[in-house]
Formats: sequence, structure tokens, C-alpha cells
Amino acid sequence: MLMANQCEGVIIVGDNPHTVHASFNTLLVVTFPTHVSGSSLDPVVTDLLPSDVQCSPLDFIGTSDHVAVITKVHFRRQREESFSRTLWK
Repeated sequence: MLMANQCEGVIIVGDNPHTVHASFNTLLVVTFPTHVSGSSLDPVVTDLLPSDVQCSPLDFIGTSDHVAVITKVHFRRQREESFSRTLWK
């Protein structure tokens, strides 16, 4: 999907998509159970580097049977290309 649409630097989050695990297994960031049953139903899918995305479980919120997932993303600033200039006096 990402390649077909020429997307780059994408993060997709969702709830209970059964087909995500098979289609995007190498792009999944959540590696822990997110549901009371012990399964992982709340994926974070991205093409960013694994070192740039960190997911952690929080806890169950209210009466939900899903844990909250906090996702931290490290964005890198694009540097301007360096150049030389002459200072005239």
C-alpha cells in the first residue's frame, strides 16, 4: 500500500484490523498484547526506522478491553545544504 501510493514517512494506527498483521508484519511496531485476551489488536504500522518509533503499553482506560498505546516518534530536522560565501569589505 505504501509503495503503491509512493508514500514515505507514514504512520498508520488503528483498532482491530485483522488483515494488518499478515500484510504489514515487517512494518509493525507494537510487539506486546493490547487486548485483555492477550492478543495485539491495536497496531502501529510505519515505514520509519525502528530506532525512530517507540511504542509502550500504558494501561486499560475506563471500561475498555484495550490498553492505551503511547507512541513516541523521533523526527529529524532536514538540514539545509551547506554553501560557501564570500564576505566583501
